Amino acid sequence: MNEDTTALFFAFAARDRASAEHSRRVANYLVYLAESWGMREKEILIYYQAGLLHDIGKIGISDRILKSPEKYTRADWEEMKQHVYIGATLLKSLGFAEVIVKAAQYHHERFDGGGYLGS
Repeated sequence: MNEDTTALFFAFAARDRASAEHSRRVANYLVYLAESWGMREKEILIYYQAGLLHDIGKIGISDRILKSPEKYTRADWEEMKQHVYIGATLLKSLGFAEVIVKAAQYHHERFDGGGYLGS
């Protein structure tokens, strides 16, 4: 794992531990899948990084929304949905591989391309 991934993940964990723990579980699950598919070590690392950083854009979401136990209002939901664009922009600006950028940007996209899953 590269230094940028480690630094971003620790910043994310400091901001929102629950989301970071979720991302670590996703990363570990992706490693399991990639290994079971017989992928090479380099590919497995990319999947791991994508899992760790897929929700990194939540760094840019307000605490009022990010840490709220209440059901989101329509406006809150619209703000939360921005985390995919925030994350993709951040990762792209730091020179991450396109596959990792796309993992952040599209991880809520419906398989049929019909938009944000959960809308």
